[in-house]
Amino acid sequence: MYSSLRACVTDLERTGQLVRIEQEIDPYLEAAEIQRRVYQAGGPAVFYARVKGCRFPMVSYEQRLTDDREGSDCSLRTGD
Repeated sequence: MYSSLRACVTDLERTGQLVRIEQEIDPYLEAAEIQRRVYQAGGPAVFYARVKGCRFPMVSYEQRLTDDREGSDCSLRTGD
């Protein structure tokens, strides 16, 4: 479990499970298509550094649960 989304993204990047896209992308047309293709190819999480019309970056991540349970679980701790 992570205390923040930033901690999860840092861990994904550290372990080679995240790719960064630095060029500006359209959140309506490009982001979904990129994520669809990355997911179908079995690729990593995607960090979009510059999202058109947005003040903050965006991350897309599809956790795959396999028999050996490899990969990061980006669950966040709550105040419970």
